[in-house]
Amino acid sequence: MKRAVARGQGMTLLETLLGMTITLLLLLGALQLLSGQSTAQRRAARAAEADESLRLALAALQAELRAAGDGYPGAEIVALAEPDRIGLNGGAGGAKQQTTFWVEDGTLRRRRGNSTQPMADGIDALSCAYLDAQDPPGIVAVATPEQRALVRQVRVTLSHTIPPRSLSATVLLRRPAP
Repeated sequence: MKRAVARGQGMTLLETLLGMTITLLLLLGALQLLSGQSTAQRRAARAAEADESLRLALAALQAELRAAGDGYPGAEIVALAEPDRIGLNGGAGGAKQQTTFWVEDGTLRRRRGNSTQPMADGIDALSCAYLDAQDPPGIVAVATPEQRALVRQVRVTLSHTIPPRSLSATVLLRRPAP
């Protein structure tokens, strides 16, 4: 009887190895869960950053579109109209200036005069549709200055590919006083 009690006091090598294996599997499962959460958190942060970048860039672009043509009676507002680039006439420091917007190397850029500035990073595409004053608005062909003079609204879409996001706005252009 004393012999049985002596054997029951400790663990065998097999029991110890089995306990360590189960503990290791539980730790690996916990680490994998933690890693998955961390990855999801990074993705969510990138998506939020992309959304914020799109919102800020679109707000700045809308402000520029609304101010186009200010102070220049009879001037065409849309000076350059391409599907992925737009040029606007407007005032800057009392002088008539053309401002052009496009996307290059993941950055929305603005060129006014001889100066080019980055407006927002993380923008992969700019898409423009030019609309007339009809109800509902129709898309205007913008090959000539006469056609560009018909443009009353611009629908701009900014896109980000990773993560996939896009944001659009249609802006009614201010027309200069006659």
